[in-house]
Parts: sequence; C-alpha cells; structure tokens
Amino acid sequence: MKALATILLGTSILFSAGAATAADLHGDVDVNADTIHLGDLFDALGPNQATIVIGQAPAPGHRITYDASVLDRIAAANGVDWKSTGNERVIVSRPSVDVTADQIQAAFTKALADAGAPAGMEVQLDNPGTVLRLPANSDSSIGFTNVNYDAARGRATGDLVIPAKGEPVIRQSFGARVAVMVTLPVLNRRVAPGETIAASDVEWTKVPRTRISGDVVTEARDLIGLTVRHGASPYQPVRTDEVRAPVVVTRGALVTMMLQSGNMTLTVQGRAQTEGGVNEIIRVTNTASNRTIDARVAGPDLVMVQPTAQAPVAAARTTRTALN
Repeated sequence: MKALATILLGTSILFSAGAATAADLHGDVDVNADTIHLGDLFDALGPNQATIVIGQAPAPGHRITYDASVLDRIAAANGVDWKSTGNERVIVSRPSVDVTADQIQAAFTKALADAGAPAGMEVQLDNPGTVLRLPANSDSSIGFTNVNYDAARGRATGDLVIPAKGEPVIRQSFGARVAVMVTLPVLNRRVAPGETIAASDVEWTKVPRTRISGDVVTEARDLIGLTVRHGASPYQPVRTDEVRAPVVVTRGALVTMMLQSGNMTLTVQGRAQTEGGVNEIIRVTNTASNRTIDARVAGPDLVMVQPTAQAPVAAARTTRTALN
C-alpha cells in the first residue's frame, strides 16, 4: 500500500507540473513597455511565469525577432514545456508615436516667429530626414527653447523639447537654414516665343528673397497678355527682359508712320527695320525720303513718331521734316 501511495503521489506531482508548464507559442506581438516578459511569447504558463523578464524591449517604432532556436533556449531556461519544430518565430514590435521633420520644421518656424524673426520665412532643417519616435500614447507636442536667428547668415538654432510642457522625454538641438520668402508669379509651362501668355499659364510660387533682383516680374499683370523673347523656364522667376508685348509689326513690313501734334496729324508710309510690340520703340525708314527714325508701335502696322523735346510748333516742324 505504501509503495502504491508513493507511485500515485509521484504521478500527481508529474501531471500537476506538466499542467502548470505546458504552453503554446504566441504569434507576433506588440509590447508597450521597456521589457519583454515570458507571457509575451507563451500562453498557458505556470504560476508567476508570465511575469518573468526575458529581455529588453525594442525601441519605439522598432521590432526584434525570436527564431526557433532562441525560443527553445528561453523555454528551457524558464521551465516551459515547449519544443520547436524548427520553423517557429515570434516578431515583437513596439508601437510608437512618430514626430516627423515636417512637424519639427513647423514648430521651429512658429518658435522663430514668436521670437521676432521676419514673417514669411521658410525653415529647412540641417537634418531633414529626422524622425523622432516616442512610446505609444505619448504626448508628442513640440516646443523649442533657446531659439536664435542670425539674419546675416540665414541660420537658426534651437533646442527641441517633447512634450512642449512638463518634463521632457526628448531634448535635442537643431540647426536650420532660414530664408525669407517672397511670392512671385511664374509660368506653369514652357511658353513658345510669340505665344501670348494667358492667365491660366500663370501660377504663384514662393522664392527666397535673396534670389530676387530688381528686374524680376512681381505682378501677374506684367505677364498676362505678353509673350517671351526666347523662352522662360517654368516655375522660375521671370525677368522683365524675358517678356515683351506680342509682335504686331514685323521686320520689313510696310507701316503707317503717324505724327500728332496739337490739331495736326501727319502720316506717311514707312518700312519697319526691326520688329516690335505695342509701345515698343522700333526703327522705321520713310519710304519716300529714305530717312530712318525711331517710332513707337501703336498697333498692327501702325507707328507713332515721337515729337522732339522742343517747343510744340518747332517739334512738329522738325518731325514733319523727318517724315518728308
């Protein structure tokens, strides 16, 4: 009887231990803590086994993989009744809240404006590929301290803190290039010389002020209805000498030369020596006298002879002589 009791007791202990340590493998799992526990990998563990720490969790936004051999070692080391077939694996991922470079630039721009930097700035981080990852459910609000703007060098520096208020989880220094931007009209396609620019051909873009010279077109009305001389690159600032009025007088064309002075109007036929658009000055030869003078284009095949800087009567006489 005593021997039978011993056998039964041993069997009870064996089955009890087996029931306590028999386990099934989890599938892929997310963890939201700094450590990985045995219970993150296996189900149906014995008392207190699930809370055993088996390793460091990956950084937020990262993951680690436990293959079959590693899982076998973990199970054996912690008394888990589980054996691999050689093909199992578990991927442990740690969710994150991501703070992107665009978000950082926006916060930096606001901080610079709050610090008194000029309006209309564009901030370009020195490290534009930055992504900061925080643990899931974190406060990802962004603040900046120690902000400094060097207008002469077009540079800014500042210390990022996350969250914006309270104890920082992340503190990191940032540098950036800063450009004051100006909005300019640009062509949205390549316009051929002689082709009239329509309103639909014009869009607006922001350009650093340092790229703007005094000869750049700043108003859409100074593009619409004109044409380009030799072609202008799309989405680039347009210089005033790159556009002109559409040609209404071609070189070699017969034109009417007109002089108006007071109540007197004189006309004569001429031949254009250069082409021109409305209000442009071209060279015209009087076909009767063979004299060549400057004239302002007034319309298709019509030019106005400019009076000289003399008294009105004298000017009319002088110009009349030129016409004749």
